[in-house]
Amino acid sequence: MEAPFSCDECGRGWTGLKECHCGSCHQSFSTEANFDRHRVFDVADDWSTRRCRTEGELTALKTKSGLSVLMQSQRKHGSVWVSAGTFPTHALEV
Repeated sequence: MEAPFSCDECGRGWTGLKECHCGSCHQSFSTEANFDRHRVFDVADDWSTRRCRTEGELTALKTKSGLSVLMQSQRKHGSVWVSAGTFPTHALEV
């Protein structure tokens, strides 16, 4: 089945209505909250410094107790950043 949604620039497709795809870095996220976690300011509230976190920075995000915040999960149409603990460990790819 072809994905009903896709990015014209990178060709990445997706089917979920909650999934978010970034038009700048072309990473995909399982929810709007996870998408928001990947956007940062290098200088607080200076919109000219707003950027996407790198894959390394996303992998390094930890809770106060040291647990991973996001992990990549392979889906039919490509890799998606999901909340860590959303799926059994064996279903996650880092």
